[in-house]
Amino acid sequence: MNNKEINAIDQIERFYSYGDTPMELITDQKVKSFLPAIIVYNYDFGDGWQHIIEFEQTINDYFFNYPICNGGEGNAPPEDVGAEPGFDNFLAIINNPSHPDHNAMVEWGEMQGYQEFDIDEINMRLR
Repeated sequence: MNNKEINAIDQIERFYSYGDTPMELITDQKVKSFLPAIIVYNYDFGDGWQHIIEFEQTINDYFFNYPICNGGEGNAPPEDVGAEPGFDNFLAIINNPSHPDHNAMVEWGEMQGYQEFDIDEINMRLR
């Protein structure tokens, strides 16, 4: 390793260090070896949104340095929709064009970033 490579690693470690937590640049390990099979991610503690992230398989011939989404279901709720009951109400209204609040709710959802699940868009953002 030359001095430029060592300096780059030192810069990365200083940037990502957290308190006294030691950092190590590892290039020959899979993420799965460090993480449990299932991760529970709490997005909004006030509303109690929990997301379950599960490793389903390891792709041994994947040589890129960014993640990809292989699939998914459902749409992410708009911000500040009011937890699960609020999201259920939101979906009921936007899926019923004859509801008196339909147009206003669709417009509000768009302002809050609500959109259909689009795997191509997700993977573009992950890259």
